[in-house]
Amino acid sequence: MITEGTASNIVYGIMRDFGLPVYQGRHEYSSEDRVVIHSHKQTRSAKWMKNYLEVNVVVKDEGNMAKTALLKSYEARMMDKFYADIVGEYEGIPYVVTFDSMGIEEDTQTGSHFVNCKILFSALR
Repeated sequence: MITEGTASNIVYGIMRDFGLPVYQGRHEYSSEDRVVIHSHKQTRSAKWMKNYLEVNVVVKDEGNMAKTALLKSYEARMMDKFYADIVGEYEGIPYVVTFDSMGIEEDTQTGSHFVNCKILFSALR
């Protein structure tokens, strides 16, 4: 069975070659650019177990200003990585990772901006 944690681990593996540190769930504030994966609750349908994940590329602001060119560069790289469905298998269970939405957002608490890529992870039941 593919659980919420398994789905997060699979997406972690997909993001390892992105060239930035990758974290899952809660993470400590840092000044380094990084990827943070947030997994949401699984839901069940007749054939699939589904859950949404948010893959965020976090970039620390410079003097209260977003590093727009860098954020757009990361956004393009994320689009290249997730725009086409990613199909795979884990312990004999097929899954598909599907692009849902993407945008650049601000986090005023940490003084950073981030590329937020929302994806749907579906595993055959």
